[in-house]
Amino acid sequence: MNFRILVIDDKLENRIALSEIIVQTGADCIFAESGQEALRILSSDQNFALAFVDVHMPAMNGFELATHMRGVEKTKDIPIIFVTANVYSAEYEFSNYDLGAVDFIFKPINVQVLKSKVEVFKRLHLKNISLNQHVNELEFAKKELESSRLKAIEADQSKSAFLANMSHEIRTPITALIGFAELLRNGIRSEDVRNNYLDIIIRSGKHLTEIVNEILDISKNGNVFVDVFSKNETPSQPTIILHIRDTGIGVPKFEQDLLFKPFSQIKNNNPDITPGTGLGLYLSKRLCSLLGGELRLIESKLGHGSTFEMRIPIQDMRENETRVDLIGAFDLIHSNSAALRDIKILIVDDSEDNQILIEAMLKQFGAIISLANNGTEALDKACENDFDVILMDYRMPGLDGLSTTQELRLKKFKNPIILLTANAMKGEQDKAYEAGANSYISKPIDWNVLITEILSLHKKTERLELEV
Repeated sequence: MNFRILVIDDKLENRIALSEIIVQTGADCIFAESGQEALRILSSDQNFALAFVDVHMPAMNGFELATHMRGVEKTKDIPIIFVTANVYSAEYEFSNYDLGAVDFIFKPINVQVLKSKVEVFKRLHLKNISLNQHVNELEFAKKELESSRLKAIEADQSKSAFLANMSHEIRTPITALIGFAELLRNGIRSEDVRNNYLDIIIRSGKHLTEIVNEILDISKNGNVFVDVFSKNETPSQPTIILHIRDTGIGVPKFEQDLLFKPFSQIKNNNPDITPGTGLGLYLSKRLCSLLGGELRLIESKLGHGSTFEMRIPIQDMRENETRVDLIGAFDLIHSNSAALRDIKILIVDDSEDNQILIEAMLKQFGAIISLANNGTEALDKACENDFDVILMDYRMPGLDGLSTTQELRLKKFKNPIILLTANAMKGEQDKAYEAGANSYISKPIDWNVLITEILSLHKKTERLELEV
């Protein structure tokens, strides 16, 4: 950027003398012969780094011009050096500074003094430019950081929303798979009911497969295909069969015997593949064995992937009189099959499969069940009936579980509300309690936990009613 100086003097000879000296410093020199002309020039698009202002001029003297310059945003910071023929005195010097001068020079002009002053202000000007550039760079960096911060927040929110959605989408079919499998394992005498439950298990398995495929498509780490179907090995022995196919690196034949051994890993030379613990297939086979089934490798080709088969038999309790006590939900059935007798429960869920599952499970304990398909229907039924407990799905279209719970509390519904959610993200539990829920249980549902919680909250409500 050029170092441009404005010289204001009503005498031509003074302007010429000043310009000859200023040009020697490498600065550009612009002239004005009056204060009025100087103001017109200063209002143009030109920028000046310094102004030499003659004190004694007709119409508008140097002091008046300086006052005008200090009152305008564009020119208020231009350094002003007054040029005067007055004899030096401390009083005169201070009056110059009071009027906005940064320096002054006396006539007749000392060439070396003038050149020195110009050089000083030129260096100051260059430093000021550098400082402004640095400030601009800092401001730009600040804006970039703020933009990055906002993008990071947005990305984190998107990630949280994605994980919350995936948690809900994955846990919902898993709830059905586990729940209906437990019901079948406990013994279903009606063939129609058993077949209906099997259809739901297969439908949920296929839905889970679609979700997994979508996640894998998003992550671009290959494909996994899961086929789920049922087969009667014997007339009384239905079996759930899963075929799991991947598009991975494949396993060479000489290493296939290691697949189901603990802490065994297949060697690969791909640096992008993160090694695991070597326990996945081992634990899967053990879990499958505990369910009375088997897991085996069907085939594997290098560069093309592998196919596994899982077969899990479903015992027909009509034919099997020897009954194995089950861990988990059915501990309560053996000890007290009427644990929830006469407790009126409203199940609020937009999924018909979930309604069937929860209703079938709780009816075994003697509960009296009503159903609502959404939040609005739940509000209507809760106002018309005296339910002991409401089981509220967290995510529903329209009025969701949180909003429905809040509305119920506003309508003075005082009995326990338990939120059931497939969204197990941190912070959701706090939201549930803030909305007015008494409890929060994640899906897949631990039935022992749910039934214990229903009993605990119901008994607590009864005690409060007695105290009142």
